[in-house]
Amino acid sequence: ADPSCVMFPMTTTTTSSSSFSLSCRAPRRRHPCRRDDGNLSSRPSTTTYGKKKKKVHEGGDDSGDDSSGPGAVSAQKKLTPKERRALAKQQKAEEQQARLDAIEAAAEARKKPCDDVNVVMWTLSLATSFQKATDRQLLRGVPVTEAARALYETQDFVLLSHSLTTPDEDLPPEGPVFNYGNELGQELFQYSWDELMTTSSSKTVKTDNDEAMEARKELMQRMESEDYAEFDGVRVDKEGNEFLIEHGILWNVRAPPKASDNDDEPKEGKRKEAPKGPLIGQAAVFWKWTPQPDGEVVEKAGLPPFQPDE
Repeated sequence: ADPSCVMFPMTTTTTSSSSFSLSCRAPRRRHPCRRDDGNLSSRPSTTTYGKKKKKVHEGGDDSGDDSSGPGAVSAQKKLTPKERRALAKQQKAEEQQARLDAIEAAAEARKKPCDDVNVVMWTLSLATSFQKATDRQLLRGVPVTEAARALYETQDFVLLSHSLTTPDEDLPPEGPVFNYGNELGQELFQYSWDELMTTSSSKTVKTDNDEAMEARKELMQRMESEDYAEFDGVRVDKEGNEFLIEHGILWNVRAPPKASDNDDEPKEGKRKEAPKGPLIGQAAVFWKWTPQPDGEVVEKAGLPPFQPDE
């Protein structure tokens, strides 16, 4: 017989079930809070399973949450749906108020003297008086609501005025004080708006320039009988630099006439004249000047072209 086919007898060993047993179950995991003695412990475990949880400090603040401020909520406190809606509404209201404050601040930064209601009313008096005195317009094609800003910002001509009335009806010893000057006028005379409002119009002529002083005096006397006059003259800026104005126009600024002024009947054979309101100031406009003694002529666009139907 083939030795490889020799069958060896199988021997079996019987083992007591109390000393050995087979099991297909996996070993049971150790409870994370079980101490070595088998008892459960309330000590927090450092072992985590699944997703890692954020550690919470004793104060209740989430170390992973950097939120702060009135909208931050403690991790230990849960808001009800009603409280969450109220908080969201409050935050939205605060954001809207912040936007409104920013808009107001930007508008205040853009505000100019021509936005003041008193300046607006005076500017309208300038334009109306000029048209009545000269039959010409300072502006054309500009709505009344935009006239004050347009005259203030224009680079076509210099526009200045002084008032002949004060709250106590007494003029300063040095004469009338400026109460208006557009941006081009402030630039030419080198005065800010606030400085111009405290400067006498007589200071635009050098006191040691006898010829210029005399010419200005004659012009002022002429305006007592006329409502406007053309003029040339030497003026001086804040720093003492002189310049020659050419083809300027000076006119009287008048308040609207009273209703009683319209009741006067014209004399026989004469045409009824339009009533004149009380004299409240004088204004000047010009757009051509030459720095002295040897400067180059500066000429701006000037007034709108004259039209006979004005």
